[in-house]
Amino acid sequence: MIVLDTSALIELLTDERGLRREVAARLIAEERAGEKPYAPALIDAEAAKVLRRLARKALPEDRATEAIDELAAMDLVR
Repeated sequence: MIVLDTSALIELLTDERGLRREVAARLIAEERAGEKPYAPALIDAEAAKVLRRLARKALPEDRATEAIDELAAMDLVR
C-alpha cells in the first residue's frame, strides 16, 4: 500500500525536482498489483496551496491549472 504525500504528488504533477518518473513508477507498480494509492483527506487542499505558491514563482499559471485538473481526475483513496 502506498500513501501518497503532498510532496510526492506535487512532484508527480510538476516534476519540480526531476523525480516524476520515480514517483510514477511506484504508482504504476502499485496499480499493477491491484492496489489504489491512498492519500490524506486534506491532500487536495495542500496540493492546491503548493501549486498556487509555485504559480507565483516559476510555474506558469496555465500549467498550475492543468495540474489541479489532473489532481481532480486522480483515482486516490482519500
